[in-house]
Amino acid sequence: TNLLSQMYERSKRIKLEKSKVWFTQRDTAFISTYGEAIRSCKKEIFIASTSPYPPEKEILEAVKSSLKKGVSIRVVRQITDLWTIEDLENYEEYIKAGSQVRFLDIKKIPLRFMVFDEKDVILVFPLESESATPQTLEALWLRVPPLAKILCRYFEELWRKSSPMMPILKEIKMKKRKERSSNQ
Repeated sequence: TNLLSQMYERSKRIKLEKSKVWFTQRDTAFISTYGEAIRSCKKEIFIASTSPYPPEKEILEAVKSSLKKGVSIRVVRQITDLWTIEDLENYEEYIKAGSQVRFLDIKKIPLRFMVFDEKDVILVFPLESESATPQTLEALWLRVPPLAKILCRYFEELWRKSSPMMPILKEIKMKKRKERSSNQ
């Protein structure tokens, strides 16, 4: 386990500048490096998410940190019934902090991706195995600016098809509160 701990600590310090390609599974090292990529961004981040789950607290903290530095963050995603009222309230704070988030049904987002400063790209793929859980993913991190520019243009198309998130988020939160009070 000591060797695994050392590998994990080393993976947290990986800088994307060292490599043009990094393949990983979605684990704590991925979340840590993803958070660092968000914090290191200088100008803008685009995220097209097909995840039915809310972002991890570590990711939301990284987003808030980048927003404070003036980084533009735009997200297209959906919110599902898997989100708790607390998840919805946390996400609402993140939007109020300045992140621009729009709702789009995941069926209209064929590829889950993130773009950082029009140069770094993360492509996320679900694992195709019987033992895979909904949270199990594989990701490909690339430093390919031409691909980043293509995905930025594609993101703009998704953005135009999407709707403002806040009214939808508030509606879902209200519905969940009614459900909770009727179950008590």
